[in-house]
Parts: sequence; C-alpha cells; structure tokens
Amino acid sequence: MTRDKALQFVNELENQFDKKAMEIEKGLAVELLKLHTLFFAMENEKYGEKLKKLATREELRDLRGSVKEVIHSLYSMLENIEPLLSNVFLNDTFKSIDETTLYKLVVLLERYGLTKAEYQNNQAVVGFFNTLIEQLFASSKGYDFTPDGLIQLMIQSLKPMKGSVYDGTAGIANILVSAYKYAKEQGKDITVYGQEMNEELYVIAKLNLFINNILPENGDIQLGDTIRDPKWLENGRIMQFDYIMMNFPFGLRDWGYEFVVNDPYHRFELYDWPPKSQGDYAFILHALASLKKEGKAALIVPFGTLVRGAAEERIRLTMLKDDVIESIISLPTNLFSGTGIQVALLILNKNKPSHKKRQSAIY
Repeated sequence: MTRDKALQFVNELENQFDKKAMEIEKGLAVELLKLHTLFFAMENEKYGEKLKKLATREELRDLRGSVKEVIHSLYSMLENIEPLLSNVFLNDTFKSIDETTLYKLVVLLERYGLTKAEYQNNQAVVGFFNTLIEQLFASSKGYDFTPDGLIQLMIQSLKPMKGSVYDGTAGIANILVSAYKYAKEQGKDITVYGQEMNEELYVIAKLNLFINNILPENGDIQLGDTIRDPKWLENGRIMQFDYIMMNFPFGLRDWGYEFVVNDPYHRFELYDWPPKSQGDYAFILHALASLKKEGKAALIVPFGTLVRGAAEERIRLTMLKDDVIESIISLPTNLFSGTGIQVALLILNKNKPSHKKRQSAIY
C-alpha cells in the first residue's frame, strides 16, 4: 500500500517537474527526502511539539511566497534538537533551491504523500522513503546501490548480533540499516558506524538512519574520504569494530596513494602498498585494520582482486600467512546495473575457529 502511494506520488512529481529537469536538478530529490523526514519528525513525540509551534503541515501549504523562510526555521530547530543532524538539512542544496520549487514540493507531499497517521507508522515512513530513493536515484542519477539480496548474504555470513558494525563506504547506509534491523529481529542490539565521501549520499544516509530510529542513540555516519581522512578514530588511532560490511568503489585510480605511503594510522605498513592505479586493496586493508582482534568482515570485491599479480598478489599472500581470509564466495555477473563485472564476497576473520585455521574456503 505504501509503495503504491509512493509510486503515485512520483508520478505526480514528474507531472509537475519535467523528468529530465529533475535529473539535472540534483538538489530537488534530496530536498524532497528532507521534507519527508521533517514531516516524520513533526509526528514524532520527541520533536513534534516544538516543531509544530513554529508551523504545522497545513500552515506550510498556505505559505506561498514565504515557505522557505519557515522551513529554514523548522530545519534549524530540528538540527538544534538533534546535533548529529547539523548541516544535514541546512546545507548547500537547501540554499540553492528556489522558493517556488520548494513550495511545490510541500504541496505535492501534503497532497499525495503520507497522512499524519501514516507518519506515525515507522514501516510506512521507511517504505515511502525507500521507494522514493529507488525511483528518483537508482535509475536516473547513475548511483548503483547494493542489492538487498547481496546485503542479506553479507548479513547471514556474519550474523551481527552484538557490539559494533562499520561501513567505511556507506553510501546511503542501506547496509548498516539492514544489519541493525537483523540484530533487532534477533532481539539483540548493535551500534552502527559509517563514513561516506559523497555529500549527497551522506545526507541521504543521515536521513535513513534517522527515520529508522537508529540515529542518534544507536549509530551515526560521518562525511569524508575513508582512505585519506578516516573519521572514526580512538585515541588518535583507527577505531576498531566487531563487524565490517563494505561494498567499496571498484578500481579507483585516484584513491589516495600519495597519502598511504605516509599513513599516520599505520594501516598498510605490515603489507605491500596497494598499486597506485588500483585502489581495491586500500579499502580491504583499511577494513582489516579496522577490525577488532576477534572481528569479522564481509567485503564485496571485484574478482580481479583475487587473481591480479604484483603488489596485490603479495598482499594476498601475506593475508593468507596471517590466516585472516576465512572464505571467498563467487557471485553471479550482472548483480549491479550498468556493469557485468564479476564480483565475490570476501570474508575476513581475525579469530578463525580451530577447524578453519590455515585454510580458506572457496564457494
């Protein structure tokens, strides 16, 4: 039902805004997700009373010509109540969106979006949010989000039910959200941590964690380049986690080689440096350095990382000597839209059980 409503909303949105113009106007879809999140907060007992003193949804609809000023005040209040949302709502895309466009989004969301009662139903809020992302981002903006089936395979490989889960290339935080929900379904609690360097995806990730009631108590994501500028530090060192799940960008050429050769966090000094023209092992070694002594990681890797020679082969051999590779699961081609590259799931384990020591399973 919620999905049908979201699809109808997208149809009305495209009737109001030319689809090609929407693709060019990057900020429009992000501002829509922010408004959806604001309406969620307005019906939440923690935030609603204070926000509605500034304006209700109905009042926003009547503010043609001055809606941006009032929404600015609402966003400012929400960021003040929840400091982890600072600069998420009042960022550059909000500054650049014009008054008329913002007003149209408010009217469309009020007219065709969720009702007040539906905004009190978290499943409806999340379902609407996810459908908007699927329709407005995955197909039209070139983003390639991790398929849900692959996320579930990662989760089943690790079964995170305690401690911390980290994703250093978190995107919209869909892997972290799924891991958190899995633990909840088992009656357990985990804390999730993420980092993302693309500001648009970072904003969506923050909203995703917020509407799923993960942020602020049970998780957060930070903005920055994981290799050049890792944000999750502890006493000046790389913070370590119980579980790591990552689908990092494959084959990056400008990944930070110049930084790694003098890495102040010592993530690479026990291994060969990843090749300057290929950043895959930079992310793999970052994940390994971010694991606790008994930690496990599930990483989606291009198949080439398992067979290429030179520096990458030397890194693999050292990892095998250190006995941290538990298994490799070969996956089908065409898992990601726009590329037929073959990928695999690489499972790392710093504390392999005795019957798995000195061996790595290949599936």
